[in-house]
Amino acid sequence: MDIKLTEINTPQGDNYYDITFTNGDFTLTEGLVTALMMSIFCEQRDEGIEVPQQRGGWAGNQFQSIEGFQQGSLIWTLYQSPSLPDVATQAQQFIENAFNWLIEDGIAKVVQVEVNIIANYKFRASINITRNDDTQTALFYDLWINTIINN
Repeated sequence: MDIKLTEINTPQGDNYYDITFTNGDFTLTEGLVTALMMSIFCEQRDEGIEVPQQRGGWAGNQFQSIEGFQQGSLIWTLYQSPSLPDVATQAQQFIENAFNWLIEDGIAKVVQVEVNIIANYKFRASINITRNDDTQTALFYDLWINTIINN
């Protein structure tokens, strides 16, 4: 069971996700949608960044019980990157790495990720997950749509 995240649409068109409550308690879901979103959009700490305060990292990773495991991905390190093929390739690798736990935990047998350029500073991630019972889940995320661009 996961806590359900719901997309909130604002009049300004700035959509975001928030925790859903029912009768004062968390709304739960049996699907993988919340776990998959956290796998992509939680910030994994980037030890390759020289300044410790700029390495990012999701606070929840401090409480992981599995040695070396970090929830999230390094995709945040590509925010505001230009729409170039090598950036799309790197984003694809970061998402694939973020979903390795699905295969390691025996939830899925194949995870296919494709990241394409859709406009300046905008990418679309297409993800197809084949579970062990051969059911498939297809997900699509537009990346960095609401990120401020400094030109």
